[in-house]
Amino acid sequence: MNDIRLIEGSSVNPSKSSILCAAGLLVALLLSVFSYSTKGAAVEGSVRVMNKNGAPIQVTMNGASMEIQVGMVLKQGSKVKTGASASVTLMFDNGAVLEIKPETEFLIEQFDRDPFDPAGVDYKTMEDEPTQSTTKLKLNTGTILMGVKKLKEYSEFQIGTRVGMTGIRGTSLFLKYDEGRPEDGTMVGVTEGKVEFLTPSGTVQPISAGEAFEIIDSPTGATIKPNPPGASVLMAETRVVDRAIRQTVPAKSFESAPVSESSEDSEDVAPVKSEMIKVEGGNLPKDSQVPNRSVKTFEIGKYEVTWGEWQKVRDWAVSKGYDLQKVGKGLSDNHPVTDVSWYDMVKWCNAKSEMERLEPVYQVKGEVYKSGAFDKKESDVVKEKAGAKGYRLPTEAEWEWAARGGKKSKKYTYSGSNDLNAAGWFKDNSAGTSHPVGQKQANEIGIYDMSGNVWEWCSNVLVGTSYRHFRGGGWIDNADDCTVAKCDHYDDSDNRYYGIGFRLARSSGN
Repeated sequence: MNDIRLIEGSSVNPSKSSILCAAGLLVALLLSVFSYSTKGAAVEGSVRVMNKNGAPIQVTMNGASMEIQVGMVLKQGSKVKTGASASVTLMFDNGAVLEIKPETEFLIEQFDRDPFDPAGVDYKTMEDEPTQSTTKLKLNTGTILMGVKKLKEYSEFQIGTRVGMTGIRGTSLFLKYDEGRPEDGTMVGVTEGKVEFLTPSGTVQPISAGEAFEIIDSPTGATIKPNPPGASVLMAETRVVDRAIRQTVPAKSFESAPVSESSEDSEDVAPVKSEMIKVEGGNLPKDSQVPNRSVKTFEIGKYEVTWGEWQKVRDWAVSKGYDLQKVGKGLSDNHPVTDVSWYDMVKWCNAKSEMERLEPVYQVKGEVYKSGAFDKKESDVVKEKAGAKGYRLPTEAEWEWAARGGKKSKKYTYSGSNDLNAAGWFKDNSAGTSHPVGQKQANEIGIYDMSGNVWEWCSNVLVGTSYRHFRGGGWIDNADDCTVAKCDHYDDSDNRYYGIGFRLARSSGN
């Protein structure tokens, strides 16, 4: 089946004129067949910001609005709004590319796909999407140019305005719509492939490569105007947009995008596999401020724990009696989780260990620690069970040893470089926000973001106090706070802060 229909999100009834007046009427561009295959467990895809020009360009994710940045990864629910002289280009990890023109408001309603490893995909030369996908987009107002690579048989690609169209798998087109002037209809142009335009009143208009139309709908049928003013310019821009965006693509565009893995042990358990790096033990240099400078071989997370990973484990944990309801925040699934206390994290570590059939590390009175806040004066104490191989927080010595590059250390000031701009997000380059993990340069042993992005909790208590340490500096801090030697602490393990997250560790021998 080669043609794909753009239809209204709800059923189309041409006999009812009220369909044109219904608020929020959505008509979708289906660049695939109608049914999406359920083979495999679909995961949320990633959309990377490839380039931007001008300002402002605002993106709203998880209720938070911020200025969009090149390299930022958007997820479903992200809304992009460009100013009068601003534009931005995006790439979906299934290979679709999109340019959002000035004065446009655009929403990624849904982007799911079957799992694959994006790090192995050459996005510069790709011809087909890697796996089946479902994409639902909405153009509220403005203009977008698109290039969609050949889709899998059961993939679905939709874009919605008040009027709709159809297309084939592998299509280049533009779409222009002004929500303030719905009487002007929608302008559609196709530069590659062939589409059929379906209106709410039931009119179907074929559009072949090289054709552009303005479609104005009414209860009695549609008015079709060929070659509307401005179409020739947009057609010319659309012809080159796919190539222009791909020329900016890094070799491994989505290397840090998560790959879904599911448990084979139990339908009740859905482990979230973290990438862990084994670090050979050794001794910290004499200038280290850590009291015990000897480090045994251990494992540590390649990345800071992300918001997406946190949510999956947290939701499972709550169903098993952990008191982690509504705990944690994050800008997107690939951003580090923040606003978690020391207690929140060690309970989450226990839950993740249980999910993966590992022995939990943290206990209170000999039982797995699931609820409560302890370690205060005249209260119960959270202890680590000797020999347990589950997930835990790194000690300060482990954290610093890993940040310095272990036995491969080149004695950098920051983790992986003497240039913090290359190694981490901090006050001077972060634009006032955290960033998706793994976007900066890794250190000598392949670990990311140990300088900057967010501070990271450690397991240690400051001697003679109940203060908990955290390391590495964050997006809000000066460069001096992001060195491998810098540490700070909170006087209460209950504190939650928007600039602090964590990464996992495990004892050796796993």
